[in-house]
Amino acid sequence: MSRTLLIAAVVIVIPAALGLSTFLFVLRPLLVQDVSPPVNEQIEVIPPGVVMVDFEESQATVLTEDPAVAAPLLMYRVSMAVSSPTARALIEEKKSWFSAMLSKLHRNRTRAELNDPFVQDNILRQARQEANLLLKKLAPGSNFEVIDVMYTKYAIIDL
Repeated sequence: MSRTLLIAAVVIVIPAALGLSTFLFVLRPLLVQDVSPPVNEQIEVIPPGVVMVDFEESQATVLTEDPAVAAPLLMYRVSMAVSSPTARALIEEKKSWFSAMLSKLHRNRTRAELNDPFVQDNILRQARQEANLLLKKLAPGSNFEVIDVMYTKYAIIDL
């Protein structure tokens, strides 16, 4: 009788344990991954009243490693999204300050730097920060803000 109980226990317990472990370690992780909620990306909303300030096309000399080779030119054009038409008017009035700042950020860079998308984004971030500092110097106490700076033209031309 004890032998019969032992055989019945082995026949029932071992398949049940295998089935339970298969569910816990194989099927359950697959089901949990499929049920996870989708991640919603945060979209930055452009506030109402934003206006664009377009700058003229500019050039900067690209540094070369070989002085015998003609230096390429970086040709770029930048647009700034600003918080209000009043901020745009101030930037248009003092455009030389902003153009000089942009020129300073683009010159004395190598071709490898200027081809790197990370460096391009970094230049745009710096331009935004510098433009906001200029706005605070030119109109202290105002809430003028440069929201974004973007390239509308960006090309390195070999001469």
